[in-house]
Amino acid sequence: MPVIRSVAAMLIALRCDGGDVLGAGHVGRCLPVARALVRAGHEAVVVGDHDGVALAMLERAGIARRPPAPGEPCGIPSDVGAALVDVYGIGADQRRDAARLRPLVVVRDAVDPTPPPPGALLLDYHLDAVLPPGAEHALLGPDHAPLDPRVAACRQGPHDGEVLVALGGSTVGGRALEPLLDGLLRAGHERLLVAGALVPEPRAGVEHVGPLPGLQDVLGEVSGICCGASVTAYEASAAGTAALLVVLVDNQERVGRVFAPLTPVVDARDGAVADAPGVGVGPDAVSAAAARLTASALPSRGPALVDGHGAARVRDALLALADGAAPPPVLRQRPATEDDAALLLRWRNDPAVRAVSVTSDPIAPDEHRGWLRRVLADPDRTLLVVERAGVPVATVRFDRDPAAGDAEISVTVDPQARGGGLGRRVLRESTERELASRPGLRRVRALVHADNTASLRAFEAAGYGPAGADGAWRTLEALR
Repeated sequence: MPVIRSVAAMLIALRCDGGDVLGAGHVGRCLPVARALVRAGHEAVVVGDHDGVALAMLERAGIARRPPAPGEPCGIPSDVGAALVDVYGIGADQRRDAARLRPLVVVRDAVDPTPPPPGALLLDYHLDAVLPPGAEHALLGPDHAPLDPRVAACRQGPHDGEVLVALGGSTVGGRALEPLLDGLLRAGHERLLVAGALVPEPRAGVEHVGPLPGLQDVLGEVSGICCGASVTAYEASAAGTAALLVVLVDNQERVGRVFAPLTPVVDARDGAVADAPGVGVGPDAVSAAAARLTASALPSRGPALVDGHGAARVRDALLALADGAAPPPVLRQRPATEDDAALLLRWRNDPAVRAVSVTSDPIAPDEHRGWLRRVLADPDRTLLVVERAGVPVATVRFDRDPAAGDAEISVTVDPQARGGGLGRRVLRESTERELASRPGLRRVRALVHADNTASLRAFEAAGYGPAGADGAWRTLEALR
């Protein structure tokens, strides 16, 4: 996989706890970062106390696990070279001492005015994240949401089918489960799949499917999800899945509040169900919110808001910190839409692009719009627009052959944005995300003209190697 390692291989800890009482959210956030570190040639170890669903997730992932080290700041073992801390109940003094010993990223979940310890990097992936006082750098906003990249591959059209009810890996949602199921059924959702350890009362239309290894295999197959207002809200966004969010505990209120303009939210703290965080209890709150599930903005706006590559960005920022550098600027990868037609056509018809394309003739607007509609509707093709600071700078297309387990990549960089290694980063990051998000994909191929020396160098720098030649064309490939 084309991941360029910026520092020497090291042992990196993901410090998190999880279990039947705490839930599995912290583990669920740390595992994608651990996998991203392994892809880059580092060794990852999850450090913490784990049981229940959280422990099962770790065992399935095959990531090394250790208990907290007694006497060490934050429980991080002394042989660890860098760490990410995502755990409650650790005081500022321990985080400060841990940051003195090694590069450290500290996750902020709920609203916390405390700045990160000196030298550490704050990770706050929520929609309302702001740079805290006293911090020079931070990983802010959903571009850094540490998700399993496979959720980005769930993106499909709308479904008429089941609603998945997944209230997390803890038992805290026990009192809210039955009112939620009643409300969903009353709103006309006739088939409900209940995931997790909570077992619903037997009734028509409700099926208990038990604990799931993750949501990446089901988000693209259901018409919506009813879930805790946690990192799952960001997973649903990346997958483009309609969601009914449920605030179960106080630290989820923040997520419920920032997502309320985008998708229905109810408050189920204290076992009751309210209309929204901070709003009084109403007996019809769930059915009213569930009736709005089909109007959720997440299918249309979620994938552009959360692109699913956040775990790799957290990894790269942690490695930059270990190298004494600032986090690299974000290149967001959002799905293209028909609104991008004019921009993509202008880039495609640039003379320098046509000169090194398989088809060098100019493309007419009507022909281009028809092509774009077909690409966007094809489940075996992915078309992305890459943005830097909110400005489109490149487009990447993957044309997959599922039977062969490979994909062909096509890249165009805005002529006004070329230089400075942008093309290499676009190639490397988009290829990593494509391979990481699709386990059945074995390789990504590129066809490059022999005279296009700049592209040949960019592909080589991005981790591609030679895979054949045909006349004036060279085939390059990146392997899983």
